[in-house]
Amino acid sequence: LGGRRASFTSLDPGTATVDAATGLVTAVDNGVASIEVTVESVTDTVDVTVDQIAVSVVIFNDEMPAAPEEDSVRALVTDTGTVVYEAKDANGFDVRHKTPTFTSDDLGVVSVDAAGFATITGIGRAVATVEMDGVSDTLIVYAFAIHAGDLVITTPADLATAAVEQIGLVTGSIRVVSSSVTNLTGLETIWEVEGSVLVQFNASLTDIAGIGGIQWIGADLAIEDNDALP
Repeated sequence: LGGRRASFTSLDPGTATVDAATGLVTAVDNGVASIEVTVESVTDTVDVTVDQIAVSVVIFNDEMPAAPEEDSVRALVTDTGTVVYEAKDANGFDVRHKTPTFTSDDLGVVSVDAAGFATITGIGRAVATVEMDGVSDTLIVYAFAIHAGDLVITTPADLATAAVEQIGLVTGSIRVVSSSVTNLTGLETIWEVEGSVLVQFNASLTDIAGIGGIQWIGADLAIEDNDALP
C-alpha cells in the first residue's frame, strides 16, 4: 500500500478533531471520538478516548467589588454566589466536564461547597482556592459588615466604634454633623451608602480622607461649612 494517501475525518469534532492529511488528533473535550480513515475506497474507524488534563485554572471576579490587594475582592456578610472559573487543557480548550476542588482557608469568613457555591459567613480575610489536576488559582476575599440604618458620627469614640465594626455597606445615611472629630479615620472600609453622606458644620474637621473609598451613594453628598477643612 506504499504511496497511497489516507484521509482522516473526525465523526465527533466536539470531542476531538483530526488533520485530514496527517491524521494528527487534537483533543477538544472529554468523551469518545470516532476517527474515520479512508484509503482509496476502503474506510475504517478507530475510537479515541479523550480525558482532558487541565494545565491552567483562572478565577474570574469581575462581578465583585475589587479590593486594593491584587487578586482580591470585597464582599458583605451573608453575600452568596458561585465561584466562576475557567480551566483549559494544553491545547487551549475549555475543560468543561471535570469538577474541581473548592476550598477556603477560613470557614469563619467564607465557605465554598463542592459545587463552588460560596457564602460569606463572617467578617475578615479568607483565601478561596480552585484546584484541578494539580493546578490552581486563588482569590482573596475581604468580608465586611452591613450597618443597618444611619451611621451617626459625633465624637472620636463613634469613629472608633465604626472602625471595629468593619463596615462595608450603610443602609441609611452617614451623618457627620456638628461633631467634635478632626478626621474620619475608621470609615475607610465603607464603599456603599444607600442614603446620603452629610459632612456639615464640623468646626474641627481637617481631613475627610476616611470617606474616600465610597464608590456609590444612593442620595445626596454634602460636604460644607467645615471651617477648618482645606
